[in-house]
Amino acid sequence: MPHKKPLTVATRNATLRDFAIFQVKLLLDGAIDLFAFWVSIGAIAIDVIAGRGKRPRLFYSVVRMSERFDKWINLHGVIERMD
Repeated sequence: MPHKKPLTVATRNATLRDFAIFQVKLLLDGAIDLFAFWVSIGAIAIDVIAGRGKRPRLFYSVVRMSERFDKWINLHGVIERMD
């Protein structure tokens, strides 16, 4: 049987602060995802038209930018701090 981690205990102020930070990060993450969605469509269209699909540089630039933002925002970082 796998060993379960005990529940994390934190002060009320720390919990409220972490909640507020998490909410802001969720909003930012959603906004960037929506932005990346539309920009990636434009990027692939330009890549296909201008480069005939052989060198999709813009599309993969958008993917890299999105990945860097996900790492920077560290949405679930509060869990890492608690462990």
